[in-house]
Amino acid sequence: ALAAASAAVAGLEGTEREDAAWIGTWAAFTLADAPALTALEPALAGARGQAARALALSLAGKPADAAAALPSSGLPPADALRVARAGAILGGAEAERHLRSAVAHADAVGALGDRLATRLALEDHVRHDAPAEAARLRAELGRMAPAGGGMALELAVRGHLAGAGGGGLGDGELPPLGVAWRGVIERQSSPVDGEGVAPIAAYAAARVALRGGSDPSGPLAELTSALPTHRRGRLASGTALDGSMGLPIGEDLDQLPDGAMDSPALAAALVLHEVGHRDARAREDVRAHVDRTAGLPPERRAALLDAAEALRAGVSRWQAGVAPFPNELLKALSDAERAAAEDPTFQRAALPGRGPVLAEIRSRQSRLAVLSYVVHAGQVRALVTTPNSGAQRNLGPWARLRDGAAEHLSALVGSARKDGRASHKAGDALRLAMVDPFTGELTGHGWYAVIAPRELQHFLFTTFPEQATGLRWLADIRTIANLDLPSDVRAGEPAEFDPERFDPSYLVFAAPSPGDEPVGDAEAPAAAPAPGAPAAAPGAQAAAPAGAEVARPKQGCGEGPAGPLDVAAARRNFDPAFVGSCTGPFASVRRYGAHAPRARFLQIAGVSPSPDGGFVLADGALTLTDVRRTPLIAELVLITADGPPDVQRARARAFLDAGAQAVMISGWDVDDQVLERQLDAFWAALNRDRTVARALAESRESLMRDSLLGEDLDDPALWGSLVLYGTP
Repeated sequence: ALAAASAAVAGLEGTEREDAAWIGTWAAFTLADAPALTALEPALAGARGQAARALALSLAGKPADAAAALPSSGLPPADALRVARAGAILGGAEAERHLRSAVAHADAVGALGDRLATRLALEDHVRHDAPAEAARLRAELGRMAPAGGGMALELAVRGHLAGAGGGGLGDGELPPLGVAWRGVIERQSSPVDGEGVAPIAAYAAARVALRGGSDPSGPLAELTSALPTHRRGRLASGTALDGSMGLPIGEDLDQLPDGAMDSPALAAALVLHEVGHRDARAREDVRAHVDRTAGLPPERRAALLDAAEALRAGVSRWQAGVAPFPNELLKALSDAERAAAEDPTFQRAALPGRGPVLAEIRSRQSRLAVLSYVVHAGQVRALVTTPNSGAQRNLGPWARLRDGAAEHLSALVGSARKDGRASHKAGDALRLAMVDPFTGELTGHGWYAVIAPRELQHFLFTTFPEQATGLRWLADIRTIANLDLPSDVRAGEPAEFDPERFDPSYLVFAAPSPGDEPVGDAEAPAAAPAPGAPAAAPGAQAAAPAGAEVARPKQGCGEGPAGPLDVAAARRNFDPAFVGSCTGPFASVRRYGAHAPRARFLQIAGVSPSPDGGFVLADGALTLTDVRRTPLIAELVLITADGPPDVQRARARAFLDAGAQAVMISGWDVDDQVLERQLDAFWAALNRDRTVARALAESRESLMRDSLLGEDLDDPALWGSLVLYGTP
């Protein structure tokens, strides 16, 4: 379509030329072909031209700006439908609005396939946060769809995902994935072959084992290594049958004992929690405009997006009852994903990986307790595993905990901005609901890894009071960090320090403080890529995978301006010979690509956010896509640059995807002098060979000692602003 449209634009005039350019624009957007889209845009005027310019913004790495720039009027229904569906694909806060608009435009056009597809996309979007609305949409779809199509099976699976059950699986012959899902729904295992069937069949077998009281670890291990929860946004398949929309794990967790469990049951529950967290992370990626295909070589990316679009079209025809299930198109997408997996960033950050193994976590982390909270069908299931015990419990409605988390965060942020103490009411309620039910299991274990929905990760559990008056905190006796997935738990003992592996020990990218004057040559050339190195990400030099030898850059950052006060804290704790100072005009994307891959400790401070949540540096935006595609060996990335909670969390995840062992963010603004003093103690502790988590705890303790000088800084609104992601 793109080739034909481009040729037609060159040979036609008037309305025919514009229509051809319009078709080509959508083909170019679908294939993420920015040059082709840019070439077609001049042939479009009015609202069509506005839409083309917005789509070009999305391919330039500005999805939020693109979604906001899409025209809301001036187009006939068929064109408006395309625009609304593009807005939904771009994701972000506007996705639901665009999906509802797409439903209305599809109704105006009247094509059954469009009416079904837009409602199915909306149902998937609202199922987690608005289950009643999702149930209404499923009922409406059941009335609209013709008998004999695939819609009955689709709705049955989605009903189970919502925890509401489902209707019949439909009449007629089921595709292989449907047979596998029948085993899931009816809790029976039956051999079945077919493309994409393996994870669903493994899940069915695990359910049979759970019901029979036998060990489900074998099939569960196969499940987590193949479940395609990454198929969201641009890679969405359009169906829940392939497992891309998750699994009905709540039903299975309810089959396990409530309370203390033996090791086989704990191991099974941990894998089910992994599935729930992977699904939540995929939904979060859509909300944060994350495009996992960005940065792939153009030909490979186009092949992947082409295969995804073809599958969505085939699935839509199957759901409407006009074609069989598109098994060959599903295979083509799987093949394209396997080809794209030759790119290490896509393999690591997008595709399913091996799931958690309880015994391995215990052997790697002999003192660690894992606290995992997943939301399914509006209920919070909590799981705690320790080196020698564990339990699960249903904590009740998610809305109550979500609102409590928002209240606790608001109290912390508000108190940090004014004289006065935060209210501890919400924090006390969260501790009572989320930690105290596991007192028996957690007693004696002082190291926690917390894996939870994003709303519960904008602060650390260390900020919870141990009593309602807030005289003591969990921080007094606990070392806590946030994690994304149970499978992210890392080895317990740090590798032996190798000074030759890092250069420099500390590297900062920062804006200058007022009055700072640059020193040195800000235009000195960045290092050339090492011989044989892979192609660089846009604006950044590529690096070898974490742990591999990285070529030393030939040109350092020079000695830039001093930077903010929190940077000065680090400078005092490192020998100047081991400090890289990319500040002011030296803080460039080029230098990030050249020097960040070898840094032991990396800090980004005082710079403005880019449109995707990255950082505006001296020569342009360091996007979060650039961050992911520049592999790191850093033991810690510290982000004290400002950003709202969701942006800071997205930044942390991007650096973890790039290979950083830990990321610490500034969750909210505190007094500059307080942050400087806390970081001064933090870096000093790291230089005493403390772990990052222990150094954070000691930095808090240093603020407590300041109370002897007449300053009372024992306030989680102050020391709690530093939020750690990684294995504690």
